[in-house]
Amino acid sequence: MVTSPLMARLGKKIIITAVLLLVLGCVSPPVIPPLREEVRPVKKKVLPLEGKVIVVDPGHGGRWRGATGKNGFAESEVNLGVALYLFGFLQESGARVILTRTTDREVAQGENIELRDDLQARCDIANQSSADLFVSIHHNSDWGDPKRDEIQVYYQIADPGPAFDLAIETGVALFDSIGPHDTDICPGNYYVLRNTRTTAILGEAAFLSHEEDEKRLAFFRSLREEARAYYQGIMNYLTKGVPRISLPTPDGQVLTDPPSEITAFIKDEQGIDPASIRLVLDGRQANVKFDPATGKISHRPETPLLNGVHTFSIEGRNLAGNAAKAVTGSFTVDCPPARIVVSLLREDKTGIREVSAEVLDKNSLPVIDGTPVEIQSEKGMILTPKLTTRKGKVKTFLIADRNPGATRITACSGKVITRTQATLSPPSCPALFLQVRNGQAKPVAAAEITIEDQKFSTNSSGYATVEMPSANQQGGTHTISIARPGYRTLSSPVEFTSSTVTCREFTLESEDAGILTGKTIILDPELLLMGIPDSYPDPEKINERNGALARELREWLEAAGATCHITTEGKSFSTIIDRVLFSSEKKGDYFMTIRHQEQGCRVGYYFNSEPGKRLALSLRDSLFQTFGPAECRVSESSEFTIVQTEMPSVLVALPFSSIPVGGEGDETMLKETRAIYQGIVQFFKSSKQN
Repeated sequence: MVTSPLMARLGKKIIITAVLLLVLGCVSPPVIPPLREEVRPVKKKVLPLEGKVIVVDPGHGGRWRGATGKNGFAESEVNLGVALYLFGFLQESGARVILTRTTDREVAQGENIELRDDLQARCDIANQSSADLFVSIHHNSDWGDPKRDEIQVYYQIADPGPAFDLAIETGVALFDSIGPHDTDICPGNYYVLRNTRTTAILGEAAFLSHEEDEKRLAFFRSLREEARAYYQGIMNYLTKGVPRISLPTPDGQVLTDPPSEITAFIKDEQGIDPASIRLVLDGRQANVKFDPATGKISHRPETPLLNGVHTFSIEGRNLAGNAAKAVTGSFTVDCPPARIVVSLLREDKTGIREVSAEVLDKNSLPVIDGTPVEIQSEKGMILTPKLTTRKGKVKTFLIADRNPGATRITACSGKVITRTQATLSPPSCPALFLQVRNGQAKPVAAAEITIEDQKFSTNSSGYATVEMPSANQQGGTHTISIARPGYRTLSSPVEFTSSTVTCREFTLESEDAGILTGKTIILDPELLLMGIPDSYPDPEKINERNGALARELREWLEAAGATCHITTEGKSFSTIIDRVLFSSEKKGDYFMTIRHQEQGCRVGYYFNSEPGKRLALSLRDSLFQTFGPAECRVSESSEFTIVQTEMPSVLVALPFSSIPVGGEGDETMLKETRAIYQGIVQFFKSSKQN
């Protein structure tokens, strides 16, 4: 909770739902110019609202009535009444005001209009008019708690700068006007907020489910009072000025040398607060220099940047405390290869040697991912001669033949060629060198291979060496079996030849191959950070289990054709806002939070999402079948990730009891994985049938 000095003096509070920073502005004393004999022309003072384009959006309308009070008072009518008054206040102050609707009708026109079409039409009005501000007016309801009575102002979840500043000013003005309600300032990812390019807020100034609020809003003077509060919030925000950041450099470029400097410019009539300047490069805050005279912001990397794509964002505030809209940019460093280092592991009795190469640039840094490399050998066989780098490295295998002895290995990338001497020994036993992939050509790790009671397992790259049983050193045809949970078991005859290595590739098909093709699923393993009850197990252990379950589930889902992303993978820390933004960035079709909780099993969904509800029911049925008669509930959820993600979202909460104490972890996690996987697959199968 953050309590402003004004609110403290009034004994009231404003609640900010996020870890946010309020920057207090500085007000300079008036300066009285000296008397002069000649009269200079007076420059016309520009009012804060003069020339500003402001889109006012009365939420709902037409067949979308919104919330309804006990006496049948419709939200769409209340929203419109407030918006019309606000239109007049803003226009009188010199603003160019655009209303998304002026009557109780839908904004989108035409046949077969859906709610999404209507919401997009509102965003289009703001985007096409190059609006300076977008203000969406709503009123809430909560029939589960009809005494609930508070003010909520939502700002764009991706904009903790100007949108947050506008939300704060609007929230304070509504509080002062309507009080004594608590006022929540919340990050929001609602459709009109995330699809409007300008600074945007969405206000919920009252609850129609609250009897007194409904009675109050039936009077025109209450609608006018609320509109006046919105106007005052907008006026207070614009009076402080809005700084602008421009010319981020380099942006959108491919550089063959790392940049020596990253720059941008920030300006505002109020002056810029140097302490507010912040440049984040690749997720880390960087040191910056700021020149107040020119407004130039600059950062010089201390060491050459790695090859690859780099992203940066720049923020800053003026002396009155208002933030500029953050500017983001990206560039690619792609220095050419300058050196290749080849390494060979010792060969085993099958005559197979791992050959790896590291390709470096002139700064001894790994070249960009995807750089072509070709490896050849004068003797034997290079399993995969043409490769592309990942983190500057490639790996293949040199397989001996019946012609042993010294050989020369050549590695080539760009204009760089490296030669390495090696010695080959003939295989001492028949062997099969194989790689297992799935239907999407991705390596399958931990696949179990069986041949005549001998068992082998594929490594993380899907490779395995299968030696011929000692009783069959002369070779012949033998059947191998390849199995992995989530895939159909594959049996295949293989011809072994005496003192020869046979190379084969095998493809495992998912148990439900193709059912998820074209679907993108975001998996969100919950991270426990603070405030954990004493009754909970070790938070680190829970986090590890949530992450492991997400990774195993991804393996199964991708085998069935889906594209999967994990919100926390490769990150030391991800806030709940980061995870929601990640889901939008990856354009997910479905979002699933994975949690282990104190007791019982629960699947949650957003109340207004029919696909989310059907997925939740399918998951509930599958979990019930897997874990037996223990209760597994399905319920509406107000969890942030459920409400604020733009795609259908569910929360799967499994009991702590499923986290093993001993060594049965793989077995119990396999049960969880299979239950969730089957629930997802059954949902998509039933969706296709319908």
